Amino acid sequence: MKPIQVLLLVIVAVVATALVYLFSREEPSGQAAGAPAARTEAPATPREAPPQIEKPAEAPAEPERTSAAVTTDKEDDDEPETKLPIANTVVGRVVNTEDVGIANARVQLSRDALMGESIALVFFANREQTGLILETTTDAQGRYKFVGVEPARDYFVMATHPDYAQVQEEGLNVVRQGECRAPELVMREGSKLRGYVANVEGDALANAELYLDSAYNMGMELQSPDRLVAKTDNNGFYEFKNIAAGPRVLTCWSDGYARESIQTKMFTGDASDVHEQNFRLNIGNFIAGRVFGPQGEGIANAKVIAMNYGANTQSRGEALTDQDGAFQVDGLGVGAYIVTVQALGYRPQSHTRVQVGDLNVQIPMLKQAELSGRVVDASSGKPITKFKARLLQVAVGVPNQGNQLQYEVTHNNADPSPNGDGTFTLLGVNPGTYAIKVTASGYASRVSDSFQVVEGVTTAPITIQLTKGGSIKGRLIDPATGNGVVGAQISSFDGDAPGDQFDPFFENLTATRATERKIRTNDDGAFELKMLTAGRYRLKIDHPDFATEWVEGLNVTEEQTTDAGTLSLKSGGTLTGKVLEASGKPCARGWVRMYQVETGQMYQARTDAEGRYSIAHVRPGSYRVSATRASGAGVDAFDSLAEQQQTEFTIDLRDGQTAQRDLQLGN
Repeated sequence: MKPIQVLLLVIVAVVATALVYLFSREEPSGQAAGAPAARTEAPATPREAPPQIEKPAEAPAEPERTSAAVTTDKEDDDEPETKLPIANTVVGRVVNTEDVGIANARVQLSRDALMGESIALVFFANREQTGLILETTTDAQGRYKFVGVEPARDYFVMATHPDYAQVQEEGLNVVRQGECRAPELVMREGSKLRGYVANVEGDALANAELYLDSAYNMGMELQSPDRLVAKTDNNGFYEFKNIAAGPRVLTCWSDGYARESIQTKMFTGDASDVHEQNFRLNIGNFIAGRVFGPQGEGIANAKVIAMNYGANTQSRGEALTDQDGAFQVDGLGVGAYIVTVQALGYRPQSHTRVQVGDLNVQIPMLKQAELSGRVVDASSGKPITKFKARLLQVAVGVPNQGNQLQYEVTHNNADPSPNGDGTFTLLGVNPGTYAIKVTASGYASRVSDSFQVVEGVTTAPITIQLTKGGSIKGRLIDPATGNGVVGAQISSFDGDAPGDQFDPFFENLTATRATERKIRTNDDGAFELKMLTAGRYRLKIDHPDFATEWVEGLNVTEEQTTDAGTLSLKSGGTLTGKVLEASGKPCARGWVRMYQVETGQMYQARTDAEGRYSIAHVRPGSYRVSATRASGAGVDAFDSLAEQQQTEFTIDLRDGQTAQRDLQLGN
């Protein structure tokens, strides 16, 4: 397994340890009895409304359902004139443990993690959330289908049904054209949580709302994508059924009462795992005040969050400021709170030990810097009116690679102003050393010279000149036939950056000065990557019938074409085998991963229902191979680390070789 993946797993494991410590502490609870309230599933809440996709028909032939494209976060993708139209389908089945299709299951498809520890892994990998979730329901045979999905290699797909625990599969590769078959989503019964909600006098509270969120949810937002919702019945009883494995945070709220959150126990996701949690809610209190800027001006639409952490519970509320900056946070329990404020263009602020009932909390905010600039054509000086500007932070204290600065990716982006003069503005910039990367159709990308942002000092406007750059051409052939290889994907990368920086885990953390572009070979196997900013490059070559190849040491010069020559692809090796549980039973839907330390190259595959796996077209070399169970199958981050260490072995694969190796978990 790659070092960065191990690091992220360790981070998640540490988070999980803290959660387990918190969750393992018992809180006194009374006996719950009576008819439980029906469970209500919370709908997905993307930043943009998901496309409406019609429900599949129950006839064997599935009707097509068109979905809106999910935007890619890639700065440079295929050149517009060489892009193939999106003509794909994503199909799959939702089944129970008896392989019977589950009808009317809700299926969600997104590049954002939807449940479990994947939420934390994506957060720590600095992946920008798309906020887009495609949704449909299964037909009578448990089948589903999406049409016209934006291509990407990192989709998550999740199924939800009231009779089963939620389940997610990850790493789904959606190609631009053709059918993409998702792994089966196997649903089973899950854990249960029930209890009773009353006020401090013991009176039952009907219609109280309860939310069950993933404790892996990072950041300030409490709601996780896999939130479950329940309400109390007329007698104050509630019940959650079919909870997936993992740690959860339970929040209870009723109108006029204090909102209370409980750090619950870990759920095993097993039908025999039953938990009980009762609430006695106090009358809600509030905190009010005003948020203002350096000149005393009120700041509108600032987000104010008040949080109080007890030994086993927490109380939390939030509000938005009005036009004058005034706010009031309701539904708070008795005690002292940490009040944090977030507002666009201002530094986040926190006030501690704010007591409930304080109606005059004054929160001054410091303005962050605003960066302005202009993008022009280098040859004509005319403004470029369509582009994307992204702020990069210069990595301080990191050794230069190939005499180049190292950049850390931020999520601070800007589009051109609507007046057509090529100007842009980046808001909310803290003091530091930065550069700006601009990408525009028809031009090579460009990274500006680095500059300093100093508090209280206005940064001069930055002009960025774009050129057509240079190009790299070449031809791919099949050594067995001598014919050109059609449809191979050629990707350009910085030739001076460390090899492991091209790992998908790194792509959202770091950036380079190079132009990252993709193109496919034509009917003769020829390609030409145009509009590359001058510099040193390496190319990655991918094709489903050949091993991945890297071409190093290609220098691009402005207005010149570099010839990579005729490149011969290898078929590669194949690794097959079975993965067994510690009991000797097949490990279904487990992961097998191959990692090459020298190049950072990784291959992975899922096992089938019999535990079998096959990884074909592996680049010749020495690899570390390991296996784990699927995330959510009673597996936490510590389990994954232990299983990889226990199963890891080293293998040398030659071109054309087929090797067979079985792995057993728990050895």
